[in-house]
Amino acid sequence: MKYFVIGLGILCLLVGLCQYGEREIAERTHRIAVPLEMTLTAIQSGNAAQAQTYIALAAHVWRENEAALASLINHDHTNRIGENLAQLPRTPVHELGWAVEGLLKQLRDLAEMERVLWKNIL
Repeated sequence: MKYFVIGLGILCLLVGLCQYGEREIAERTHRIAVPLEMTLTAIQSGNAAQAQTYIALAAHVWRENEAALASLINHDHTNRIGENLAQLPRTPVHELGWAVEGLLKQLRDLAEMERVLWKNIL
């Protein structure tokens, strides 16, 4: 019975840590997604200067959250997002909307694939 209780305690600890990681990833990716969504709005309204300001803000938020995300997620994913975010200021205006939408999709996919679900565990 003692081993069962210890095993159950370890299982509860692991599930709790997984949920904590899921929540942190979701919150941090949302913080990065907000300025990118504002970038899309600025692009759609034709305000390229405002879009560049939001891109700079997104890059700043990324730098603040990158270390925490990299500690919870495979570095291949975080590196790809960081590289794509770094390329945004050099992206031509007519391609900027597509690039931002692609980056937003990567962020949303990242948060989704790290959720505590049976399909992600198996």
